[in-house]
Amino acid sequence: MNNVDYFSSSNGDYFLKLQSLYPELRRSEQMIADYIIENPSLAENMNLKELAESAKTSDASVMRFCHALGYSGFPAMKLDLARGVALQENAKKGHPNIGISPTTALDEVPERIIARSITALEATLKVIQIPMFKQAVDVLKSTDRITFFGMANSSSIADDALNKFIRLGKYCRVISDTHLQVMTATNLCEKDVVIGFSHSGKTKEIIDALVLAKKSKAKIIVITNFAASQIAEIGDITLVTADFETSFYSETMASRICQLAIVDMLYLGVMLSDYENNIARIDLMNENLAGHKY
Repeated sequence: MNNVDYFSSSNGDYFLKLQSLYPELRRSEQMIADYIIENPSLAENMNLKELAESAKTSDASVMRFCHALGYSGFPAMKLDLARGVALQENAKKGHPNIGISPTTALDEVPERIIARSITALEATLKVIQIPMFKQAVDVLKSTDRITFFGMANSSSIADDALNKFIRLGKYCRVISDTHLQVMTATNLCEKDVVIGFSHSGKTKEIIDALVLAKKSKAKIIVITNFAASQIAEIGDITLVTADFETSFYSETMASRICQLAIVDMLYLGVMLSDYENNIARIDLMNENLAGHKY
């Protein structure tokens, strides 16, 4: 699957595309991306040569940059950039400042954290491909065996997924230990579904385990923040979040909320596929759990 297909102008804006594909760009192309990110309003009014000179690259690098983002040429890229700038301006009018820095006042933190989370969730909604989401739901509702691979922060997302899908009568397990991931992946088969979580898309241990799982003929679903990442190449189905990180606002924050939202989407999708039976199962489970509450 071509990673740039995630970001047509109809389902995501220009800067979400740029963020997700940035790690896979050449250095000269990243220089162009950096300039556009820092000077979007100037860049949208430049011709090809002006952009190349401003980014200290070449005309050929600008063309490669356009093609790397999936555009037929510079005019198409420039048109989508203009749309992206317009979206940014509209967002600025409707949302408070979400930047976090050493100078951020303590009483501003609650509002900025909430605003940041809302912005990340709205951005994730833009890049979710509904056909891909439906495909993931179909795969999950058709299996009784789901294995979740996640490490560090991602392991908490995997735990949440297990807590939900076990309510639907699925046999679920979370594997966060590297050696256990290898052993588990080796013993999977075509009846198994594996969901791998990696915000960066570069977590070596998760990628290695998923490669083994694929060799074992398991179906692979990956959840990551970067469509143009190594883990996305492995997945049969890839669902992408769209959080923006800074040095102060790391993947431990809004990106986790976005991943949790995708887990909820999948859970509700599977539940709705057999609503009556699933509700009856959940009601029975809640009844059996009632004795564990004061």
